Amino acid sequence: MPIWFSSGNTKQPGIMHTRSTFLTLRVITSLHAGAGSDNGLVDLPIQREVVTGYPKIEASTLKGALRSRLEQLGACPLKIHLAFGYDERSDYEVNESFSDDGDANSYAQFFTGALTFTDARLLAFPVRSMKGVFALTTCPYVLRRLAEDAELLAGIALGDALKSVKVEDDKCLGDSNSPLIFLNDKKRVILEEYPFEHTPIPSEVISALSRLIPGDLTRLVILSDDVFADFTQLFTERVTRNAIDDKTGTVKEGALFTEEYLPPETLLYSIVLADKPRQPEAQGDDQHQGSQRKALPNDFNTAEDVLKFFKTEGWKGQTRRFLQLGANASIGKGIVELLFNEEKQ
Repeated sequence: MPIWFSSGNTKQPGIMHTRSTFLTLRVITSLHAGAGSDNGLVDLPIQREVVTGYPKIEASTLKGALRSRLEQLGACPLKIHLAFGYDERSDYEVNESFSDDGDANSYAQFFTGALTFTDARLLAFPVRSMKGVFALTTCPYVLRRLAEDAELLAGIALGDALKSVKVEDDKCLGDSNSPLIFLNDKKRVILEEYPFEHTPIPSEVISALSRLIPGDLTRLVILSDDVFADFTQLFTERVTRNAIDDKTGTVKEGALFTEEYLPPETLLYSIVLADKPRQPEAQGDDQHQGSQRKALPNDFNTAEDVLKFFKTEGWKGQTRRFLQLGANASIGKGIVELLFNEEKQ
């Protein structure tokens, strides 16, 4: 028997959440979401998928950063706990206790949040172009996965166009009016030092992508899976850093290291799933027999309320939503812009 979830007014076989939204992340400044150990090439590599090797951002990293940002903006602490899950280390006031006895350690404090986040997966990777500055590259595998994720998790049906894209290693698909094209007898796009024969992207592919990718798509280039994988492995930013000894004025011993970064203009996406707030009543524990949950806020009883808080109310009137992700916040790294798809609630 299938489990059903609804997105907007439609119902499709899926997972146990009632509402969802498609979230696009546009990297503004170089981003280091670290993997924690060196990979033989750099001391501090970025997070990557084990199977594909594509860069990613773990769902836990994204969720934690979003929670911190809403707290920073002064969003309602009670709603933050209900949406993201109770966290005793987070902003909490006793007079907003979830249980009548006001005990922050009560059984009724501990529950899973109403929001679920998927890993932020790679959507498009920027590569330097000999003409037009840079291209946003992607590949058939990423597009197929995007279509499946959007349909299954966000209820956004993009049709079959993205699932049937094919391209050879020495060719690329791009917009007919792309600023990246060299206008000669045989149109070519040169990315880094590699030339590719250019052919137009089918209009139905452009139409499907325009529903999820923000802004101008004339920079978009679809490469073969193998070529795209090479670019994502070889052309991330790698920065050498060190610490200086105050006494000698030279590099401290062992202080020279390299960090890997996702470059600006990278696009990633995550599916955010919502259910009605969860809050258990105390049960089976003599210590808390008299502790019952309080009523939820009047405007925070449904999955729609949770998504509204996450997408609009919690941002305190900000029309453009920015977030800091990953390391080195004090030197301006990891700033991303969040873009919500509004087709489905």
